[in-house]
Amino acid sequence: AGFFTGSGDGFTCVTTRCGSAYCWGRNDRGQLGDQRATDASPRRIAVGAAVTQGSLGARHACALRVDGVVVCWGGNDRAQAHSGGPNEPPIAPPGPIGVGAGVTRLESGPIHNCVILDDGRVQCWGDPIGLKLGWDSSAHIMPPVPADETGATFLTGAIDLGLSVHTSCALVAGGDLYCWGSLYRAPYFGSYGYPPGTFATDVISVNGGWTHLVADSIFGPIATQASDCGQCGIVHGYLEIFHPLAVASGAQLAPGQLTTCARVGGSLSCWGDNRHGQLGIGGPCVDDIIPNDDIDHPLCGAVTTTPQTVALPGPAVDVSAGYGHTCALVDDGRELVPYCFGEA
Repeated sequence: AGFFTGSGDGFTCVTTRCGSAYCWGRNDRGQLGDQRATDASPRRIAVGAAVTQGSLGARHACALRVDGVVVCWGGNDRAQAHSGGPNEPPIAPPGPIGVGAGVTRLESGPIHNCVILDDGRVQCWGDPIGLKLGWDSSAHIMPPVPADETGATFLTGAIDLGLSVHTSCALVAGGDLYCWGSLYRAPYFGSYGYPPGTFATDVISVNGGWTHLVADSIFGPIATQASDCGQCGIVHGYLEIFHPLAVASGAQLAPGQLTTCARVGGSLSCWGDNRHGQLGIGGPCVDDIIPNDDIDHPLCGAVTTTPQTVALPGPAVDVSAGYGHTCALVDDGRELVPYCFGEA
């Protein structure tokens, strides 16, 4: 049992030990796999076979089934849940995506997705803006295509993925992290990175939030891109390079929209924006509200750059940080129970 990776806006999905998928929360774009109303109770998703991996975008979700088929559902305005043009209607129930055979890894950004095939190649589909699909196109009709399809060097040997709203990154065997797309106003990288270029070395794992990336490296956890509300461990700004995070090496890192959480063993800590209580430490009682001039985001509330320990009724075995909420899967001694906090 475990959470879908990614940062759902007002909805959460899990897989059970038997491979069933359940989602709950917001359903204005078919995020719960049908056209019914928002539901606070977990709703089983008709994916057609057992699920091995799942991922959440802003208002869509995708799952990898045991038969190797990738299915997606929910918002499809940028072809993120199915091929099509801009402003397509939501996809519900889930529909298959025509990716190559032998998918080993699935990951979703807010409005695009990528998979790793068993030969180590990466395929992406969804919103193309910023070249984050790995090839030069402004069209919204996005069948999955190999990243860097038209470049001189094909991206191969990928073992992990991290996607943010403007960027895609692939970790290859040996620890090199390749990224492409717009690196969210980080001046060191200019406007767009294309084709994929080496972004960091000695990386062990990578994960993407809405506007930031986190990774575990042999030197410890690190974060980069936009730190609007302290989610990268600095108060405010845009990082040109990875910034060390004050959590132990080997942590499971879960970036949300403007927060980051880390699970080390059974202990969970979070930092960044707490205006909805998504840090799990109660109301706005950490620092003063930090003004934010970026029109893409609302004001940050009760920002902290220091990891705050979350009190849970048992050890955490998984964590997922969403748009304005966070969920932890807790072992209560009998079963694994999701506990969520933040925006209702």
